[in-house]
Amino acid sequence: MKKVFNRKGFTLIELMIVVVIIGLLAAIAIPNYLQFQSMAKQAEAKSNLGGIFTNEQAYWGEHSKYTSVLSQTGFSILTRARYYDFTITHPTTIVGTPPVCTFPADAWYGKNGNPGDGPPVGSEVAFNGIPGATTNAFTAVAEGNVDDDPTFDAWEITSEGKLRSVSDDSNPD
Repeated sequence: MKKVFNRKGFTLIELMIVVVIIGLLAAIAIPNYLQFQSMAKQAEAKSNLGGIFTNEQAYWGEHSKYTSVLSQTGFSILTRARYYDFTITHPTTIVGTPPVCTFPADAWYGKNGNPGDGPPVGSEVAFNGIPGATTNAFTAVAEGNVDDDPTFDAWEITSEGKLRSVSDDSNPD
């Protein structure tokens, strides 16, 4: 005669196996999620730099020169920027060289949409350029902190339309 055991529930071994599997999946998924979240935030910089580029090209078409003042180009952030501040620099970027100066606070177009609301002087990423635009060229710069660590994320677009990352903060620590 067979005894029938009434098994309701899980053994401790089965429960521990499930916990280990969930832990492994979380260990794989969380860093990828954080990186993709940071990359999504970078879309703000890329799209606004594209807008600055378009407005600078239109300004050059009307005035035969570029301007350092973003408001003169008609650029504005329709919805409040959440992560980045923007400015225009001379196109003197030389990769690997030290910065030639810092950017005064009033050279930035800040997150709240007001000129002069940029990062504190001296906290900027080294863009190896100086504030302003020349008659024939400019570099627009975006700087922000996408993951609340000490590293800043920075992007630039040139008057030729070349977009590049100056400092990538999308990799989680």
